[in-house]
Amino acid sequence: MFLRQLRQKPVRHGHKAQVGAARRQRLERPLESTASGGLVTLITQGLDGLDGYFSKYLPQLLLAVTVPLIIGVAILSSDLLSAVILAVTLPLIPVFMALVGWAAQDAS
Repeated sequence: MFLRQLRQKPVRHGHKAQVGAARRQRLERPLESTASGGLVTLITQGLDGLDGYFSKYLPQLLLAVTVPLIIGVAILSSDLLSAVILAVTLPLIPVFMALVGWAAQDAS
């Protein structure tokens, strides 16, 4: 897993640079005729601000969605009773977290 991430990292950065350059070119073309350099600068800096979202947040979101599903399918295929126990008990975690939070709020 770690080696795969190291191997994909340069590809992501290269792809990120290509996508960012393409976005900048598309956004700058219509605005060149209006001669508003401040607006172009704002847009390009805004695009640079989205790099973290596209390079860090979205891949982690994808992992956060797919990994539990894969683990659930693996457990379901190996042991039905364990899958049923997990399906019953996992939704209780947020309920108990809310109960503890309400109790702490009432205590303070």
